[in-house]
Amino acid sequence: MYFVNIQIIMGDLSFGEIFVIFLVIMIFFGPKKIPQIARELGQGLRKMRGAVDDIKQEIMKETEDNPVSEIKNEIDKVKQEAANLMQEEDKKTK
Repeated sequence: MYFVNIQIIMGDLSFGEIFVIFLVIMIFFGPKKIPQIARELGQGLRKMRGAVDDIKQEIMKETEDNPVSEIKNEIDKVKQEAANLMQEEDKKTK
């Protein structure tokens, strides 16, 4: 089960601001509708979190299988080997 980080949702709201928001919700929707609204809000957050996780997984999958990333890794290896050879040559000449 996911626990929602309250600071992320509430941001920099003070207790007074949260209380005013709660009062407005109570006036517009009434106390009987608040549990239903909370459930729907929770379901919406879970769906959004699941969608974000799916997107992250797809991006990670694409970057791992991407031939461009393989080429970049090969180039980085060649650069490192060239730097090592340059250092060895510098040591030999000194």
